Amino acid sequence: MKKTMVLVAATVMLLFGALNADAGIWYAEYPNVPGYYGDDSTVLDRWSWGGRNHLAITWNNSVDTVSAIEMNPDGRPNIYYWGDIYYNVYPVRMYLYYSTNGYNWYYIGEYIYY
Repeated sequence: MKKTMVLVAATVMLLFGALNADAGIWYAEYPNVPGYYGDDSTVLDRWSWGGRNHLAITWNNSVDTVSAIEMNPDGRPNIYYWGDIYYNVYPVRMYLYYSTNGYNWYYIGEYIYY
């Protein structure tokens, strides 16, 4: 009985801590290899993105593209994003596309970064 109470108390404390955790953004950088610029990955949790959905972004630094997947709370993709980045011009330009099924892509527009 004592072991059960300790287990229940520990579980409640972990659950309480998890439910009160702050929103966050997680980053990962893939290892750099000679001739390869490496990719970066970013995950925005639901409180930092849409309030309900998560967003996972991957920056492909070797070919200057970016892709993102917006996922619902069950982990199913809602919307896919893809961008082609042009760093060799000033200001930096990104041509952004989206898809709801991963097959049919639609042009959103051009974004300019100064």
